[in-house]
Amino acid sequence: KGTEREHRAGAGQRPERVVAICVDDFGFFDNELVREFFDLDIPLTIAVIPGLKHSQKICLEAAEAGKDILCHLPMEAEKEGWDSGEIPLIRVSMKTAEIEKAFAKALETTPGVVGINNHMGSKATADRALMKTVLRLCRERGLFFFDSVTTPHSVAREVAKELGTSEAAND
Repeated sequence: KGTEREHRAGAGQRPERVVAICVDDFGFFDNELVREFFDLDIPLTIAVIPGLKHSQKICLEAAEAGKDILCHLPMEAEKEGWDSGEIPLIRVSMKTAEIEKAFAKALETTPGVVGINNHMGSKATADRALMKTVLRLCRERGLFFFDSVTTPHSVAREVAKELGTSEAAND
């Protein structure tokens, strides 16, 4: 409410807020609803689950539509859930080499991503050792990590700050 002049005058009194809109779980379908998201004339980030039937095509079309893309990386949850079988979940029990291989495979089917965010992941994002590996891989590839905050016990942001990796979190 108020005039533009009033807003500008008050801008120095309140910190600016940045709002980012990220829509998860793309890759399952290639339909009219997907096109409607691409046609929105607003900054929008599309999170694509790797290894699904439409993942690669959706990434290419999202980029063409001027949308930012995240690899919506499946990560282990406290309670077992979805697992496509094609791109394995990043699991707490995995060795570093296994995480690296799964991470690289996920990126193969999500071209043009600017970052990674967790699909599920309540158990994985609460594990310091696993997150150090994932965040190191992000940093090495110039990607940021966006924590979906599927658990209040997530250490993702804390570890990212320790490693100097760019990060953000769902609020």
